[in-house]
Amino acid sequence: MICSSFEELLRKARGSDWIPPSLILSFDPGETTGWAMFKDGKLIKDDHFGLETYSDTRISALPVWELFEEHLDHVIIEGYRIYKSKAIAHTWNPLFTPKLIGYIEAVCDYHEVPRTIQMASSKQFCNDDKLKRWGYYQNARSRHSRDAIRHGCYWLLFNGRDKK
Repeated sequence: MICSSFEELLRKARGSDWIPPSLILSFDPGETTGWAMFKDGKLIKDDHFGLETYSDTRISALPVWELFEEHLDHVIIEGYRIYKSKAIAHTWNPLFTPKLIGYIEAVCDYHEVPRTIQMASSKQFCNDDKLKRWGYYQNARSRHSRDAIRHGCYWLLFNGRDKK
């Protein structure tokens, strides 16, 4: 049976007595950073923003900080790896994305919000067809916000912990 909504799939996967965290935030970090917010297991907001780089080491990440103004229960961040096949391409690269991930982790620590690093491959489960069926594809404002939605959905389906 194909579930017509994400909420239906979540109930089926986790059981009707499972209580999702009240508010989670997921990130697809990069120079264009996508984000998605889920309340009680339902997508409520998503967007993306570009982050200004002032030099190879300094970024303006105020939009990240502002997303933490709401009380969050958990944050999901797409991880970053340098694969052997891409190592030469990273020579002299300022590695903006891993720095941003570290910043998001520091903001989580400051606000005492638990976090999960999820690799890019985990979002493959929530493909475009599923996002369209769930009504999440047309809500997404960019490819980056869609990827953040994928990470949030995957985490809720397979990793989220009981709230109570």
